[in-house]
Amino acid sequence: MRGYWRSGSSSRSWSRPSRGSTRAPPATVRGVIGSEKLPFFQDPGVIKVFRDNGITLQIDTAGSRQIASSVDLSKYDFAFPAGVPAAEKIKADHKAKTVHSPLYTPMAIATFRPILQLLITYGVAKDNGTWFSFDMSAYVDKVVQNKRWSDITQNTIYQSTKSILITSTDIRTSNSAAMYLSLASYVANGNNIVQDTAQATAVLPKVEPIFL
Repeated sequence: MRGYWRSGSSSRSWSRPSRGSTRAPPATVRGVIGSEKLPFFQDPGVIKVFRDNGITLQIDTAGSRQIASSVDLSKYDFAFPAGVPAAEKIKADHKAKTVHSPLYTPMAIATFRPILQLLITYGVAKDNGTWFSFDMSAYVDKVVQNKRWSDITQNTIYQSTKSILITSTDIRTSNSAAMYLSLASYVANGNNIVQDTAQATAVLPKVEPIFL
């Protein structure tokens, strides 16, 4: 946002004043964002950057699917959902003329270090020095085999008969859960995107246990 900002719904505008002139009052810009982005917009550094460029933000949050389907976007200057599908729907439905992709974030798994060590031992996670990676293919194989924590040899850290599963948000409403399903179904389909009902039916027995 350099120099000039024009909002979508209310047609406010702001331009950087020339040197020596009085700065115009900040333009108030309303946005609706995916709730996972709220900490970013609440960050003092981010707020300062916007204010330094003449912008005061008013932010509401909603689920990304809600933003794309049921939120009244006419009262907002911008929408910022998580995930390309929701963004593409908003773009198509509202004839958006200006679209930005400011950042992409990886999917991350939150766990405890002792559990992480077990997953490394079991071959579904890897220590890369300064970061860890997760082998989705190996994980799906374990889920299909209904492997449990008690199946890990010499497991003295987490002695449980529960299935080895990554808990996710609600697949019916959550964008991150939908992305998780996308990854799992891609792997279950031989590293190919599921593109029709026949393929979906074939991979269903492999991905069902992940969510059920």
